[in-house]
Amino acid sequence: MLWNILGMFWTGPKIAFWRQAALDCGCTNKAGNTILLHSSISGAWVNLEFALKPLEISQDCRSLTVQFYWLPGKVYPHSTSLTSAPAFGQINTARFTFNNSRTNSSMRSGDTVVLQTKNPRNLPLPSFQLLEMQ
Repeated sequence: MLWNILGMFWTGPKIAFWRQAALDCGCTNKAGNTILLHSSISGAWVNLEFALKPLEISQDCRSLTVQFYWLPGKVYPHSTSLTSAPAFGQINTARFTFNNSRTNSSMRSGDTVVLQTKNPRNLPLPSFQLLEMQ
């Protein structure tokens, strides 16, 4: 059913790509579906305070560049049109604050972050496809 609903918004090849990634990963408690985050950042992730948009993975699978976006959090309006654009804030309005170590300033929507691993076989990066589905 999920895959049929996604077909209302994306093309068949894109959905097939995501479906295969989900089936290959098993989708729960697998390395390809895991991001190790600091405890303060993990809380924001669980509370839907931000999202990561995958941009590029290196050929050696040792780095994954993602774009950071603040989200409104667990806000559930009574009704929302499925065609309405999601709300992305430029700055954080929640109780979390993250600093961009490259710019020494607060994280803003659109900032890029590079996730890295020294061992892509035993410590793989998160799945590009599963991050894209988020």
